[in-house]
Amino acid sequence: MILWMYTQPNSTTLTTPLGQWHASYSQDYEWAWRIHEPTQTLYHHHRHVWYEYRTLRQRLNNWLYSPHQVPQARIPADTTPVTPKLNKSSIVIALPIVPIIAADPAVPLPDHTLYQ
Repeated sequence: MILWMYTQPNSTTLTTPLGQWHASYSQDYEWAWRIHEPTQTLYHHHRHVWYEYRTLRQRLNNWLYSPHQVPQARIPADTTPVTPKLNKSSIVIALPIVPIIAADPAVPLPDHTLYQ
């Protein structure tokens, strides 16, 4: 996740390029937070253990989770990566949940990108 992006003055060109995407980036990177949408169960991978969080409340634009965690040996195979907002008394997942799909490495970059 990119939190800050520094560009050159009066430009959209990055001061330091991000680098090349690897063809296998979706297999090389493990997302720490995942959600199982059919059950609305949230999972967090921390120090080689998966933790499960149950839904506290459903809202129109988010799901709210209790910070109480339960260790799990494994998680369902059909989970989706998510980025939570962590509060003192809850964990929030914004809706809709957009699946992260691996990019097709055969597609070339456009002529004008932030990478150049």
